[in-house]
Amino acid sequence: MVHDYSPPVAHLLSYDAVKPVRLPDWPDYVSEFGLTAEHVPALLELMKDTALAEFDPDHPPALPDYVDPETAWCAPIHAWRSLYQLRSLAIFEDHALDLLQSELDEWAGEDFIDMIKHWGPPVIEPVTQLIEANLATENRILPLIEGLYELPQQFPEARDRIVAVLLRLLETYATNEIDNNSFLAIGLLELKATESADLLEQAYEAGQIDEFIAATWPAAQIELGLKSESDFTAEELTPAVPPDIQRMREMIDAFQRRDKPNAFETGLPVDPSAFPDSRPPDFDALLAGKKSAAPKAKQGFGGPSATHKKSKKGKKKKR
Repeated sequence: MVHDYSPPVAHLLSYDAVKPVRLPDWPDYVSEFGLTAEHVPALLELMKDTALAEFDPDHPPALPDYVDPETAWCAPIHAWRSLYQLRSLAIFEDHALDLLQSELDEWAGEDFIDMIKHWGPPVIEPVTQLIEANLATENRILPLIEGLYELPQQFPEARDRIVAVLLRLLETYATNEIDNNSFLAIGLLELKATESADLLEQAYEAGQIDEFIAATWPAAQIELGLKSESDFTAEELTPAVPPDIQRMREMIDAFQRRDKPNAFETGLPVDPSAFPDSRPPDFDALLAGKKSAAPKAKQGFGGPSATHKKSKKGKKKKR
């Protein structure tokens, strides 16, 4: 059910279609619509109004006159971008996870990463709390972890604080979801956190980090500057392919081979004697000694009268 909104927040339900641009190239919603802190509650409601993203514009439900059914799905995105410009940390409350599972998950994922990394130190605490409360869940918080470890790109002074946060979150690796551990490991490697080596090694040995997502433990040591590539074999540096991905690769290979011509079809010189004879024993003798007579045509089943008959049934008209 779509909630009812009043101006200026209501204008976001008929605003232009959202554009896939990154910060800082979002529209200036605050200036354009005169948004202020008093509009934060309504913007939060609009941000959470994921029903807007789920209805079919060709068959919309009953909507208020101010709603444009063609662009209304964009309104929650306009709302969280507006909240970012108003610097409302309420964006990163529990409803953020609902957005990361909704029809807007790809938009939310990219925008949340951008918002966290450009926001700076004030956002660290609420995002950390949201991650920590959901470390055992599957995949939903990956954009939040990524935004957190990318924050020092814009705010280098926050690097040590972020490393400390990532270490604390990884300490519970035994109960964390493996993908979450793997993203925490990526963050520690990107930040060159040598102090994380012992904890990372423990998590790797426990099988709680997916090396196909992060890196093998030998490769991680090289990334941290603790070892050099010459210390390991190529096999040690190559991550094991997960069974599901290996099966998918085999299916793709089989599909691609199906459409490739064989040597006989391409006219390449091939010695037929190199291939085993799959014919049954005495096949040649059987073929020479017995010749089947052509079957007699039956009336109505392949005979002349059936061959020349035309169906009188026409095609049904599409409604």
